[in-house]
Order: sequence, then C-alpha cells, then structure tokens
Amino acid sequence: DRLLGELSVLQDHGAWASIAGRAAAIWTDRDEGQRRLRYDALVIDCSELLNQRRRSIAWQKEVGQMIDSCAHLTGAAIDAIRNELEELRRAGKVVGLAGYQRRLDETRTLEEGRLAREEKRRAVVESLAALGYEATEGAMETALVDAGKVYMRKAGEDEYAVEFVVDHDLSLLQTALVRFADSPDSSSQQRVRDKEKEDAWCSDHARLMGEMRRRGMESHFKLKIPSGQQAVRVVTTEDRRQRRREAMGVKPAIRSKEARA
Repeated sequence: DRLLGELSVLQDHGAWASIAGRAAAIWTDRDEGQRRLRYDALVIDCSELLNQRRRSIAWQKEVGQMIDSCAHLTGAAIDAIRNELEELRRAGKVVGLAGYQRRLDETRTLEEGRLAREEKRRAVVESLAALGYEATEGAMETALVDAGKVYMRKAGEDEYAVEFVVDHDLSLLQTALVRFADSPDSSSQQRVRDKEKEDAWCSDHARLMGEMRRRGMESHFKLKIPSGQQAVRVVTTEDRRQRRREAMGVKPAIRSKEARA
C-alpha cells in the first residue's frame, strides 16, 4: 500500500493498469517467497518508471526555459526554432537538446545584435530629426541599415549638408560637413562661410552626443578635426548625379573610340 502511494504520480502513465494488476497479484500468491520476488520486481520496474518521469519533468523544464529565453525576440529564424521547441515539448519524447541549444544561442546572438543596431539607428535618426536635420536623398533609416552613406541637412538649407557614413553594426559614425556646388572652386568669402557652417555643425554634434547619452548610449571621439583646419569638401552636381546612378545600379557608359585612318 505504501509503495502504491508513492507510485500514485504514475496514474496517468500507460503502465499504471499493469502496475496495479501486479500489485494486486502479490496478495493472491500463497507462497511468501514468491510474494517477495513479485514485490522486489515491481519495486525495480516502478523505480525505473519514476526515474523516467523525473527525467521527463526535468527535460520539459529545460525546453520551457529555452523557449522563455527567446520570448523577447522576433524574426523568422528565431520563430522557427521556437516552434520546433514547442512541438518537441508537446510530443513529450525526451531527446538530446545540445543541438537545439547551440542553434538557439547562435540565432539569439544574431537577433539581439540586430535589435541593438536597430535601437542605435532609431536613436541617431530621432536625435537628428529633433535637431532639424532631414535626409537630402532617400532615407536615413535605409542608409544606416545598409551601412551606407547619406547626406543630412536642415530644412531650408540647400547649399550645405552633413555627410554620415556608418559601419555595419553602427559602432562607428563618421560625419563631415560638405557643400553642394557646380564647381569645387571656392573664394575666400566662401571659405569664411564654410567655417561658420562647420562651427554650427560642431555645436549640433555636441547636442547630438548629449541626446545619445540621454538615451543611454555613450559616444566617444576616435578622431576630431577642429572646424577650419581642413577645407570643406565640395560635392559637385556631377558627383551627386553619379551617386544617384550608382544607387540605382546604373553602370557608367563606356565610350569606344573610332579608329581613324
């Protein structure tokens, strides 16, 4: 009776009917030695069933913890692994989880990296927008996601813009003031105006870094060139046309020279 009480946790197990039948048969056997043998065999078999149940419970818990560990993430790859784990848990068959854990860790690392980049991108875009900057062509979001280059300028400003270049994980943001013009030539008066615009951008850049810190993202200079130390780079009209063609995937035409006799 005490043994059956311990085994009551197995009542939903497929072997329970057999266990109960074998326990009842012990009482009907008149031979005390046979009763002891029956009892010992039942204890051994049921101990194994209990161990299996404990392993199953522990395994189910581990699968649940794996599913919970990626609950905050979304995406096709992470969703696929999560669905596999949920189907595995429903099936209830204990199998090795090392391969699933390895795939989950790798995919989670990639997805968490993507989310971190997205948070950086959003912080940069929203901080620049708060300072009055907008993309001159295309979208700042697209350029940052593609680790590309984009020009940002303040509304109503046609002559000057800030060139932003980022690496893939947005760990490095390079900025420089540029001037749009038909020709790269500049007068002394133009250079004075260039210096004024660089000073204005340096002030906005300091505000940008302050806004990033407010969002919990610390920024540090790797290289800082004081305004006026280098000439402002001029982006000519032809440069911009070529850039648009490259963005559209248009290759420059190759002109063949005619042979002359």
